[in-house]
Amino acid sequence: MKNSSSSPPSKRSRRFFIEELLREPYNELSPPKKAPKDYIKKLDSEIEHVPKFKLVKNKSRFIIKDIPADPEALLMGVFQHCMDEAIIDSRQSGVEPTHLGCIVSSQNLSSDIWIPIRQLTPDTINTILNRFNDVAQSKKQDGVTLWGEPFTVTVTTINRNALPAKRQLKGGAARKLAPVHHNIHPNCLIKIQNFDDDNYCLFYAIQATLVRSIGDLDRRRFHDYVNGNSEMRGKLKNDALEMMNAVNAPAGQPNYDAEVYVPRIVDWWNGEKFVGQWKFKTFVFRSAGHYKPLFKYGPEDYVVPIILYFEEGHFNGVQKSGNLFGKPYCLSCEKTYDRPKRHIVNCKARCIKCPKNEARGWRLVIFDLETMQHEPVDPQIPERRKHQVNFVTAKVACPDCISNGQWKESLLGKKCNICGYHRTITFSQMPFNGTTVERQVIDRHPLVSFVKWILYNLPKQYDTIAYSHFGGRFDMVLVFRELFMEGLNPSMIKNGNRLLEMKVKSRKKLNPNISFRDSWNLVPGPLASLVPMFGLDVQDKPFFPHLANRPENYGCQIFPTKSNYLAGGMNPEKRKEFDIWYAQNRNQPFLLDEALASYCKNDVDILMAGLIAFRTEFLEMSKRPADPDGKANRAAYTTPHNGIDPLKHCITIASACMRHFRTNHLKPGHLDLVPEKGYDSCGDNQSRIRERNKQRMEFILTKVPNVEIFWQCEIEEMLSKDREMKQKFKEYTGDGGPINIRDCFMGGRTGALKLYHELAADEEISYYYFTSLYPFINCVTDYPVGHPTLHVPCEDVDWRRPEDNPYPLAILKVFVIPPRKIDVPVLPVKLNAALEEGYRVTMLLRVLEYNKSDNQLFRPYMSEFMVQKLHASGFDEEIRGNFEAEEQFIKECREKFDIKIDRAKMVPNKGKRALAKLAVNNLWGRFSLRNYGLSQTFITDDPSELGNYLDNRKIEVTGLDMLTPERILISYNQKKDWVQEHPCSNVVISLFTTSAARLHLLKAMQKVARTPDTDSLIYVHPKGANPLKTGPHLGEFTDEFPKHDIMEFVSGGAKQYGLKLRKKGSENEFDYVLKLRGITLNYDNLYVPENPHQSKYCILISYAPL
Repeated sequence: MKNSSSSPPSKRSRRFFIEELLREPYNELSPPKKAPKDYIKKLDSEIEHVPKFKLVKNKSRFIIKDIPADPEALLMGVFQHCMDEAIIDSRQSGVEPTHLGCIVSSQNLSSDIWIPIRQLTPDTINTILNRFNDVAQSKKQDGVTLWGEPFTVTVTTINRNALPAKRQLKGGAARKLAPVHHNIHPNCLIKIQNFDDDNYCLFYAIQATLVRSIGDLDRRRFHDYVNGNSEMRGKLKNDALEMMNAVNAPAGQPNYDAEVYVPRIVDWWNGEKFVGQWKFKTFVFRSAGHYKPLFKYGPEDYVVPIILYFEEGHFNGVQKSGNLFGKPYCLSCEKTYDRPKRHIVNCKARCIKCPKNEARGWRLVIFDLETMQHEPVDPQIPERRKHQVNFVTAKVACPDCISNGQWKESLLGKKCNICGYHRTITFSQMPFNGTTVERQVIDRHPLVSFVKWILYNLPKQYDTIAYSHFGGRFDMVLVFRELFMEGLNPSMIKNGNRLLEMKVKSRKKLNPNISFRDSWNLVPGPLASLVPMFGLDVQDKPFFPHLANRPENYGCQIFPTKSNYLAGGMNPEKRKEFDIWYAQNRNQPFLLDEALASYCKNDVDILMAGLIAFRTEFLEMSKRPADPDGKANRAAYTTPHNGIDPLKHCITIASACMRHFRTNHLKPGHLDLVPEKGYDSCGDNQSRIRERNKQRMEFILTKVPNVEIFWQCEIEEMLSKDREMKQKFKEYTGDGGPINIRDCFMGGRTGALKLYHELAADEEISYYYFTSLYPFINCVTDYPVGHPTLHVPCEDVDWRRPEDNPYPLAILKVFVIPPRKIDVPVLPVKLNAALEEGYRVTMLLRVLEYNKSDNQLFRPYMSEFMVQKLHASGFDEEIRGNFEAEEQFIKECREKFDIKIDRAKMVPNKGKRALAKLAVNNLWGRFSLRNYGLSQTFITDDPSELGNYLDNRKIEVTGLDMLTPERILISYNQKKDWVQEHPCSNVVISLFTTSAARLHLLKAMQKVARTPDTDSLIYVHPKGANPLKTGPHLGEFTDEFPKHDIMEFVSGGAKQYGLKLRKKGSENEFDYVLKLRGITLNYDNLYVPENPHQSKYCILISYAPL
């Protein structure tokens, strides 16, 4: 064993956290001799056993009381303990675990950390711990920690071997289903005969069917082609032999497997021979069987189907699929139908083959739930309380009512065919008198009544879209339970533990299509902010004592305390406002029955008015009316339209912006979809890869007699056990491997270069930020378009200057040596900029080179919304009223960004400004929307279905939740290797946007670097000699505190800083600014001494606003 004194010190990445910055004091408070139990407290645990599905779920809740010297080791120990305990509990419950998964949740995490359920092997625990460590490090870089708040570790174990292979339907006697025999028309088949006693019928059949499908031979000449008559003699055989040669099919075999050679042929057609002309998919049917094909291969967006018929070891072609079954047949849903209108509605091909229904009307439902929290989930855990709904308000409006303004009016005494009989309806446990609504439904279970109403009491021929604000984490979750209890299995789209959309499909004569959505995704921000944002003529959101919402307070006059209003959770500004209001109203009696109705209805009124204002502005902005010549001003088409309805067609503001961009601004075929797996694997499929590997192995065996083969899974298992091997793999460069484009996609540059500075007499501290940084970048950046050319040079180079780089527009994988000394690091931003700063490139591994670019890609879109924003903002107060300055501003906007300002429209309008601000900042990121990671769900009462999901290689099961002892909810994600790109997937656009933004910030940092934060700088400079200048336009600097002098700056790391400000012209009027990412700066966290955040962030907390 080596002497430890001679070993080099371990290398640890520097961590910019408070506990690291204050390492010595914290070590004094938390001596390293303490055991893990001294740092952590287990609050509670529970075990959930679902015998039917052979699963056990172990939930444990902890809180870290103190920070040890090595917090990562502590957490790893906690998770190791939880998994060991879960395995023991599982065995004690009679479930021998074969699979295991883990979820970590905390209010400090924006989304749960989940480890997919995977097969349990001797290395599974280490794999899970390593996976968690990787995620934890990523969270840590974002300033997220589990310290200070309770967190829950949930471990799920399953016995896969005990799940049945298929659903068992046991009866008294067995009866075989009679096979469906194909009703073959005499002229249906292309009858193939082998030539010269060969066995090439597969290739003859597929070649003859191809010619029949896309060729221009008439019936007589095609007959000669197939049978080798007259001038067509030998033509089919020659074409088939050419095909065999192209797909490496050896000659003279006794038979040929369609599952081996059909994929090769289809890939050859689609990837080489007919690329850009046709797209094929092949279907093979057999002589007896059901309607589903025996085998099929090809892309889903195929144009030409190639149908083969297999009977007694021989292949024939099929001219039309309908002839095969004696009636029309759909290759998409794989079923027959009598008439087009009877073709199943949810078939993907129905829009091509069948008549479309005219667009039906739809209605908007806004709802809000109020809940009691008086009962604990478990008497042993009083702080965990049930949310029991005791009041629901719903409001209905349809597009017609919105257009004519009747959505503000009552429907009493009249009826809207789409909205129904009531505009506003409430569901409550107690009646009320002080709030006007059209109908009160009094029920012990208001949520049950609401769900039945929205399902069954609205006109069934019209779809319903129901919005609740922040409903994805609250209202929609509670509604889901009642939908499930009603016997429905709604489909859900989730992001982590947040619901994006929940759909209920229509049932004939029972309920319409219903889509539940979260309005926060369209208009981010608190509900109260919608009133000033859109200038709504609605009462402001009042204060409400949520903890006083208890059944014993019905019918009583009470006087709620500040804690009933959750005052400790308010931000300081809101708390000041509340304290004034409370002092004025504390002696006013509070009537819960009346206050619930008033508060809940007001929330619904705010959300309805806000969403309608948002919809109205978006429709007005996105519509394209006809010009005098009857054509509309659009990039792709000239057809006029009345605008895009974001409430109906979109679930997020980013999707609404993208829909507008693609509808009105994007030229057809201008941007390509970027494959999620990159460009190295394009054109390859598993059969080709396997064939190449086989040929390579045959060659190696001619040189080396003994070859040992290791599969990737075996290598990964070795790497998890052997650190030295893992390090060698990490150091090996080779050809660099494929370029993962998302690895180039970097976030902003954050972090302090100095942690404390107090202003000296001859200094100034400035805080500047870029005006609309990303819209500016979108306007001026030259974006690559089209698909790139892949180069794999794998060569040594010596690039020292930008001129050495021969690729002006490309994504490169290179080996870079940074300079020994540099103030502001450049990479990973822009390679040429790095070369200018002394970086060296010594190896060029891979290149994705683009040949076309567009520097006007986003300019029309950005100009449109920036005009809206400037018009709705009015002239800046510094130039307002100065005609010459205003004219100069108008001229510069037109010359720099093609923003054409109309002086007459420079009138403040809060709604238009809010929408324009959302639109200019929420487009470019949509291009990089992940193609994977959005969780999907499936509800089942069949254990065999759970087994199928666990065995499915295309997905990862992320969670299992028991709904009843007989049913579970399976949550799963598509694996990255199996994802399908969404319609606007182009991460390269987002990559060039962020890189250009970092480069813009870099130029400023090189002059004044002190504390960068993505689009802003805090820096020190001599008094009266500021090296950076402000300006009114996009991409220019704006002073964050023009009316203050910054006296002190302190930082605890990235996204953690405090400022002491003094009002200009004053000597002793001070203000304070505090920012702490990951910590909600509410009253309790800032001002309650016993709060744990007070001790951890004690230095920064002193900069909290007074």
